[in-house]
Amino acid sequence: MVAEAEHVKGKEGVEFARRWLNYTTRLDAPWTVYDNAQFTTLLRPDRTPHRFDLAGRFLDPPGRDFYAEVKKYEKQLDLKKKYEEFLVNCYAVTVHMLDTQPDRNTQFFWISWSPHSATRWEELSSPVEVRAACGNHPSILGGAKVADDMLQLVASRLWLLILSDKHSELMMRPEYFAHVKAQAVRDAT
Repeated sequence: MVAEAEHVKGKEGVEFARRWLNYTTRLDAPWTVYDNAQFTTLLRPDRTPHRFDLAGRFLDPPGRDFYAEVKKYEKQLDLKKKYEEFLVNCYAVTVHMLDTQPDRNTQFFWISWSPHSATRWEELSSPVEVRAACGNHPSILGGAKVADDMLQLVASRLWLLILSDKHSELMMRPEYFAHVKAQAVRDAT
């Protein structure tokens, strides 16, 4: 029963984050792990999959993909550990992507409803933080070596967002969004 409630809460959080990202009009977030897992899954160097909660692309400027991890927690709970795992997964999938395809400047979003490590906020997306996370969770690396240039690259592609249910009051109405999105798509192509 608790696992089912967590699943529903997680799904609601992912859907809210998807709508919020779409309503920025700068992003198109069509895929969630709940309805299109194949589009939210990336491989680590050992070819094990990691599923992000959301995936999509930037509309402005076009040409960049993004993947997002969403945590709708009311309190910090284990967010620090989950964030570290997110960082290591971002590192590992980036290494694998760059080894197997041209660089697509893939971005990674951490979206939560509760902040963690707030006294260190400006450090949370630094190469030092990514290195520490890799050291704390080496099994996630999938055999990837930790390199300074890769730490810098991954850190430069991290986005940290804190949402609130009240953000729904700031989103444009769906009927306006449909018009804006149509124009943004036309402008991006």
